[in-house]
Parts: sequence; structure tokens; C-alpha cells
Amino acid sequence: MDCAGCGKRVRTTARSCHHCGYEFGAQDALEDDFDYEDFLEREFGQKRPGRLRPWWWYVAWLVLAVMLLGIAMDAFRLVSSQSQ
Repeated sequence: MDCAGCGKRVRTTARSCHHCGYEFGAQDALEDDFDYEDFLEREFGQKRPGRLRPWWWYVAWLVLAVMLLGIAMDAFRLVSSQSQ
């Protein structure tokens, strides 16, 4: 932040300016009032989604089922080729 006494940069956690000795009070402290949701809406025109849309879950389950089916088929082929 900038010192109210001399205008030079000082740490936000400083209690006084190391350049001029100005004592910072509660009114000089920076407040963390950053609203992330508001920032996203202003920058991208939409709010961050809270969760995945339902159709993404169907796609995820379908991909998982196809992967498990492929693993099961490979295991079946391996077992049947060893028994011959």
C-alpha cells in the first residue's frame, strides 16, 4: 500500500512507514473486500458454476462403463487364451 504521509510503498502489514515514520491506524489498513463471484461476472459475464451440469455426469458414467467393459474383455481374452 502507499503511505498516507509520504506516498511511498510500504507493506500492508506494517504498523508504521519505514520512510517517514507515519503511524498507520485502523482507517489506513486495507480491507479484503474482494468479491470473487462479482469479478467473474464482470470479466466473463457469468458466475462460476457451483457444480457440474447433469449431462456431464452421464458422460462420465458412460466413459467409466466403456473403460471397465474394455478391461473385462481383455481379462476374459487372457483367461480363455491361457486355458487352451
